[in-house]
Amino acid sequence: MSQVLAITLSHVGVSLASALLLLSGFFFTLCFVPETLQETMMMRAIEKQSLEEGGLLQTIIRPVSELKILNRNNFFRLLAFVSFCSAFIYSSDQTLVVYYMEEHLAVHDETVAYMLGATSLLGVLIQVFLLNRVIALFGEKKTLILGFFFGTFHNLIYGI
Repeated sequence: MSQVLAITLSHVGVSLASALLLLSGFFFTLCFVPETLQETMMMRAIEKQSLEEGGLLQTIIRPVSELKILNRNNFFRLLAFVSFCSAFIYSSDQTLVVYYMEEHLAVHDETVAYMLGATSLLGVLIQVFLLNRVIALFGEKKTLILGFFFGTFHNLIYGI
């Protein structure tokens, strides 16, 4: 969606349209999406929260303390580290490719928007139609390894 906005609107128009879409999504969720937490579970959570009564400090510390799940064993530590590095590198790749294309290939915003739209659409199609089959064929762990391998190969091609 954002790529289509970049093709048809100016930079200010894209910013305003994005903010409007974000706010409308927030209000739609607030007004129309039903609560999925069961009533009994909600009451338990409220009781647990009232017992803790940590205030603002507890609110800030809680998400960090819940990350302890990543420290259960070496597999989760390694998975978190590799996933962080992969996301960091992928984000850098996209940013650098855009700057390189605009500087050296005289590509304009519209072409970059088409490229990002195509890669986004390809990502969605792969996740919808291919990912379940690959997981069924290789298993979750080998699929992760395969994904990281192709990500590494992709970055190797950039370097060549």
